Amino acid sequence: MIRNLLGLLTLTLLFACGNKIIPNSNRQFLSAEDEAVLELLLDIKKNPNDQSLLDLLPAMYDRAMQSRSAMEDYVLRDNAPGDRWVLWRRQLEASQSITDAILAIPQASAMIKNPVHFRDQISAARVNAAEEYYQKGIDLLQNENRQDARLALEAFQKAKKEMPDYKDLNTRIRKAEELATLYVVVNPVDYYGFGWNYWGFQNDYLQYQMLRDLNNRSYKMTRFLTEQEARGMQIRPERVVDMRFARLQVNNPYTERDSYQREKQIPNPNAKTDSLGRPLPGQGTITVKATISITRRFVEGNADLECRIYDIASGRNILYDHFPGRYNWVYETAAYNGDQRALTDADLRILNNRFDRYPTREEVGQKLINDAYTDLIRRIEQGVNFDSY
Repeated sequence: MIRNLLGLLTLTLLFACGNKIIPNSNRQFLSAEDEAVLELLLDIKKNPNDQSLLDLLPAMYDRAMQSRSAMEDYVLRDNAPGDRWVLWRRQLEASQSITDAILAIPQASAMIKNPVHFRDQISAARVNAAEEYYQKGIDLLQNENRQDARLALEAFQKAKKEMPDYKDLNTRIRKAEELATLYVVVNPVDYYGFGWNYWGFQNDYLQYQMLRDLNNRSYKMTRFLTEQEARGMQIRPERVVDMRFARLQVNNPYTERDSYQREKQIPNPNAKTDSLGRPLPGQGTITVKATISITRRFVEGNADLECRIYDIASGRNILYDHFPGRYNWVYETAAYNGDQRALTDADLRILNNRFDRYPTREEVGQKLINDAYTDLIRRIEQGVNFDSY
């Protein structure tokens, strides 16, 4: 049993080492006859002067080449246009790797009088694949709809992979990309019936923020633009993003005042000292008191951002929801009467506050808008499919 295990391990190692003779990309296309040649070549590399091994090579090489030739009919018959020539090219590359492996070993190369080369056939297969993909793309483009344009683009890209400079592929790819792209218009924002300049903006920054965010997220074959851009490019968009603040208000500042007492027991200091000038221990405790007067200033704001994303042709909503924003600004200042020793650390912190100014309407509005928009863009990221039907 141990001998059998050792034999199996040796065979496994030989197989792994043999495959290193050829590129990794060709391994999956090796036939059983190819594998047999590779194992023999490994033995020859280890024993280059073993004539019995060398004598086996010509017949095994011929069988591998004949096996590949026999595959041609069904590979080209049973696979889709374009794909069939790619598969056949990969088969030919596998055969070429066998020939190259033999030529890399002088003793093995001397045994093969007429090694078979496939480079011309490989080049021809690339041309045939590119042509079939190209024609498929041309046919699909004639339907002039987005779904077929995407299939056409895929076909053109496959053709380009086989033959980068084939015919007018670059022009065809640009045309297919244009037809395959879903265009979505992001409309200007309605700021609760006010213009964006009412909130201190130089332009409708939220519209452009949405455009940047959506375009930067690289939705596949989807482009977001303004209505003006769509008209300038003579593009008919299929989806629309509408944003409207159903509420966006900043309340007037208001003030509340309050007062409370502080009382604390502290050690009663002793004014006398000992002979060395050190204070003597206190005697009992005393009560200290203070009155704190608090002034609280408030600014509040509320927002409700309504977003609708819909299909123009059907009017069907892809998203319709509300995204709230809320802002509460509170600032406290204080003064006191009485003994400061009665105050807490929290009291002292408030006493150190100095009121400067209330936040402006623009500052509060900016915070409300940003908070509501952040929730909206998060919702879009979590599951809005602009390309859904």
